Amino acid sequence: MSNENIDRADAIFRNASATGELQSSFESLGNELRLRSLALRGSNLEHDPELDRSDLARYFASVSNRLSDVFARLRYLHWTEQKLIPEDSDQSQSTWAMFSSLGIKDFHADVASTMDSIAPVIIGSTIGLRGKDIRDLPRFARISDHSNSRNRKELPTDITVIIDSANQWWPAVKTIRDSVIHREHDRIIFGKLGDPLEFQIYDKSKKPLMIDPRLLVSRAHNVVDFKTYSAYVIGNLWILLDDIASVIGAHLGISVDRATPSFRWGSWEHISEGLVDIAG
Repeated sequence: MSNENIDRADAIFRNASATGELQSSFESLGNELRLRSLALRGSNLEHDPELDRSDLARYFASVSNRLSDVFARLRYLHWTEQKLIPEDSDQSQSTWAMFSSLGIKDFHADVASTMDSIAPVIIGSTIGLRGKDIRDLPRFARISDHSNSRNRKELPTDITVIIDSANQWWPAVKTIRDSVIHREHDRIIFGKLGDPLEFQIYDKSKKPLMIDPRLLVSRAHNVVDFKTYSAYVIGNLWILLDDIASVIGAHLGISVDRATPSFRWGSWEHISEGLVDIAG
């Protein structure tokens, strides 16, 4: 995450922590498309392909639903910890190590699922989904700078610049995701129940996979604080979605600033605090 993106994400989540409202340009644009699609129902324009964007609205909703899974995963981890702390036993400590390790794995799966769901939004908003892509929706890899697909080649430059900005953080996170889902690895949880959740993931040669110095706990070599790490991932993802919304809104002829506002309600302190830790 660049210093600029750290500052942007920090400002967004700091404000959300103060108000309880997390505003999303991406989800506002999706809401606007959904409302316009609903307005077309029953009119003689309902099946006009130039106006009917109901499929695109669905793709936006898919991103929002998967993003909800990411936030729910964090809340579930916190809820589980709070339920186990009063027990204060060896069994509760063992249970927390098992559940938190599973939660970290699933967090990566949820983030990867969210990233993949972005591709149909981008393609559908710019060059349009065609042929088999309509039946088997493309994933994020199909539009990355490593892809030779027709979709990647035909995408407008203003959107590929935004896609490629994810190279600052997504490849490293995807490597972790691929390891915990598909490859031989070890997930180690450090510390006690009630202390900061610290962890590391090792490949089959026992090499630590998470080595970004911004994410390592200063008092321990190659150990990562999950609060800082999850804030790093979510902050980057949120900025990516905001930037995507600004560009594709222009392609759709919709001003993001004038789109139907969208807010998420909740407690966002854990993400804000993690971003502060990264900024130092």
